[in-house]
Amino acid sequence: MAYQGIGETNMLKHRVGADDKASDTGDEAIATAYGARFCIPLDFELLETHMPFYQAGLGDRLEYELTFNNYSNVIKSTDTSASYTIKNICLEFDMVTDAELARQIRQQVNGKMVILYDRILRHRKITKNKSDTLWNINLNVPARSMKGILMLFEDPERTSTETYYNPNITKVEMTIEGVPNQLYSQGMKAYQQWDEINKFFALNSKRNKTTEEVLKDLNLSYTTLEKYLTTNYALWLDLRSTDDNSLHGSGRRIENASEVILCPTIQWNKAYKNREWIGDVRKPKTKNLIIVNPIVEVREANGSLYEEEKLQELLRMFFKKYAGHPTLYIIDDCSATKELTKKKDMLSELAFSGRHAEQSVWVISQRYNSVLKDLREQTKWLCMFYTKDRDSFDNCLRENDVIPTLEERQRIKEELKKKKHRKLILKTDQPTDYWLLN
Repeated sequence: MAYQGIGETNMLKHRVGADDKASDTGDEAIATAYGARFCIPLDFELLETHMPFYQAGLGDRLEYELTFNNYSNVIKSTDTSASYTIKNICLEFDMVTDAELARQIRQQVNGKMVILYDRILRHRKITKNKSDTLWNINLNVPARSMKGILMLFEDPERTSTETYYNPNITKVEMTIEGVPNQLYSQGMKAYQQWDEINKFFALNSKRNKTTEEVLKDLNLSYTTLEKYLTTNYALWLDLRSTDDNSLHGSGRRIENASEVILCPTIQWNKAYKNREWIGDVRKPKTKNLIIVNPIVEVREANGSLYEEEKLQELLRMFFKKYAGHPTLYIIDDCSATKELTKKKDMLSELAFSGRHAEQSVWVISQRYNSVLKDLREQTKWLCMFYTKDRDSFDNCLRENDVIPTLEERQRIKEELKKKKHRKLILKTDQPTDYWLLN
């Protein structure tokens, strides 16, 4: 790796002419050949896995932006005034000189040519408290084929830009477009994180597929497990259908979905006020998020005001507006109203045919029986917390025959009592399943 300027400390001292370098024949030979010349390889896929690069045939210019680090992160010196200088920056490349080959390249690029490459998006930087036992992170980034999500954790007190903090994550649960457990059925555990990141990063060799296969067979990696868990940690959520790094289009399709929250207590409901992805409920920070109070004030002819619920009218309006566009409706704190139990109305229509228009509904209620039966019969997933209403729990498990025995149902009910926020997830669509999560 000498051509990239990466190597042992003593070799680097020889190359930059440090006074405290030790005598070494090999290091001296490298310093004589390369001096203080260092290389940054432009290993973008467009340049290395397709035909020779032809800028004039592209709609946009290919640009590389280089940001040089602060001297304190580059130079190891006791001299606080030490600095470094970069000069004679140049671009080296091979060129096609054969006229016929150049003509064929130009002709193909000017035609309908598809260029596949990995697009890396730095989404955002989020500040979290180390002492928190639960982190909720919301990402709404549409993609035709999202290969995965990489999370790096920086300790504000770190002394090196090459180290990353390990927050000791014990479990990762992932929900995509309203469907939970999209990565691992029981959540990704700590011992699975190393294998997961190896699928894409540690064993990645796009230039030579055979090299990657050999590395996997020998269980080799570009870093060690010890370093990964201490100073080189990163969390990788792999969304591909296969871990073949040479393929494109194998990622998960993520729609730019809309979310509509209908909640009469939205102004003081802590469940929404404390959510980072919402911010101010009057003006949410997340794009395509709409928050509505379904109870509106109506003025009579004599000037007096009264409250009227418009849940069904609002649902009908949003359904018409977002039909064909992935949309999630969250209906919260409406269980006590008559609007939620009306039959043959918009909520019932959403339950039966919403999926054809890519419309999904979450109903949050303290009592299972208060939800419209038409909606209950069409549910695909149920999340239950402990409730003092015995009938709600029993009726839910009776209507959704997922847990096979009465003994198992009673055991789960007792487990829900023991810990706050413990929940039971029921998958009522075939094949049915259930999970008890902390």
